[in-house]
Amino acid sequence: MRGRTARDRLRRATAGKGLSCATATVILCLSVTGGYGFSSGQLDQIRTTNRCEACDLSGADLTKAIMNDARLTGAKMAGATMTGVDLSSANLSGADLSGADLSQADLVGADFSKANMSGVNLAGSRLSWAKLTDADLSRANLTGANLAGTELAGAKLSGATWADGKVCKEGSVGACKTEPGEPAQKTKPGRGSRGFLQSPLAPPAGE
Repeated sequence: MRGRTARDRLRRATAGKGLSCATATVILCLSVTGGYGFSSGQLDQIRTTNRCEACDLSGADLTKAIMNDARLTGAKMAGATMTGVDLSSANLSGADLSGADLSQADLVGADFSKANMSGVNLAGSRLSWAKLTDADLSRANLTGANLAGTELAGAKLSGATWADGKVCKEGSVGACKTEPGEPAQKTKPGRGSRGFLQSPLAPPAGE
């Protein structure tokens, strides 16, 4: 019943306004999962400007939402469900994404510098050319993620599960340090591409 009411509100709010399907999807996802801290004003802000800096979207359901190029600097998105979300080229620097589910997400070229991403699920996500400088990725799950060209300078990787399934040692910063005698797992420069999941250490497509 609650979901139906949210959908009715969405239809009335978007009637005659020519909003894109992608925008409507974002609004609906956020409306159905109300009660986590975000307000109708924040929803309006995302809808009209594709930005919501320092807003509270903790625990929100943003599954498969289209939010490419969004500006979400300093946003609180802890525990949010964002499976398959498109945040390519978005700016989430300084955001709190701790415990969020970003599996299978398109994060190509996104800026997560200084973001709290501890415990985040990034399995199968496309992180090529993303900026993770000084981000906290401790205990994060990066299994199968595309890390071609990803910037990891200063990133905290203690206990994180790397793209190849190995667990980074405590104190890993900027590179995933594994057991003694094993080389640190680093990203390899590459073009990356949306919709194409390549091995994090494989050469770019076409080369």
